[in-house]
Amino acid sequence: MTDAADARYTQVQTLAQAVVAQVSSIWSALDPAKILASLQGDQGAAILDAVVAGQLTAAQGAQAFVASAMAERRAAERMAAELAPGAFAGVASDGRPLTTLLFQPAITTFTAWQAGADSATALLAGMNQMARMTATQIADTSRAATQGRW
Repeated sequence: MTDAADARYTQVQTLAQAVVAQVSSIWSALDPAKILASLQGDQGAAILDAVVAGQLTAAQGAQAFVASAMAERRAAERMAAELAPGAFAGVASDGRPLTTLLFQPAITTFTAWQAGADSATALLAGMNQMARMTATQIADTSRAATQGRW
């Protein structure tokens, strides 16, 4: 990997970890019995805001990464187009609204709780899923923005 690629990888991984930590902080205060309603309310909005902000940050960093990578290779000094970072925020990498993707861990949590799991176990099952989804969305946003497509 080039220096720019190494730095970008670290930047995106650090960003994903920070967003997962923020989401985990919100998630830990949820009640499995009320999680479906909670994710449709303020807590769900806070989680969505955190992930969207992470996506936006990942997309914004793509333009600088591409410029650095081009400079390392002594490629064109001017890029052919400007990136619109906002176009990558709020959309899941499969094209659906991010809200529908981020609701899945609530269903996982509620289903586990309904099946008899204690609250901590049910929340952990949902948070594990949420952490994977959140980190994946940040990484996918970075890749898509770097390639200039979504």
